[in-house]
Amino acid sequence: MTKTGKPDGCWAGIMHQYAQGKHRFSTGQRPKSKKWRSVIQRIDACPLTPIFNLPLRYIDIFGRRILCKCGYHVNTRCDSRGVEGWEAVDDLAKYLVQLNRTITALSVGETDEIVRLYSKLHQMDKQPNL
Repeated sequence: MTKTGKPDGCWAGIMHQYAQGKHRFSTGQRPKSKKWRSVIQRIDACPLTPIFNLPLRYIDIFGRRILCKCGYHVNTRCDSRGVEGWEAVDDLAKYLVQLNRTITALSVGETDEIVRLYSKLHQMDKQPNL
């Protein structure tokens, strides 16, 4: 009986995990087809691919955002615990910092925007820190 390879849907999921640094190929596990080998090469060449145990950098030394070049990285960033949704935290913090601090009350529009940004947070980020 001949062996059949994994279906494309399975390889696509593995490639997403590989791009996030959550999957490692052991000996003989890499795909045999040219299509998926070229995807691995694109992921390896992407600046957002994790290297060893170093944390990912999303901003270069000039303050510019580093963009994904392989198409397999999730758009939301993860915190140190691996929880996705860091961009929502950034958006809320950025808005709160830019508020006019000389005025003691918030306008209705400002409170609506704060509530909207807060509702986008991951459930873990809404819990109080103990």
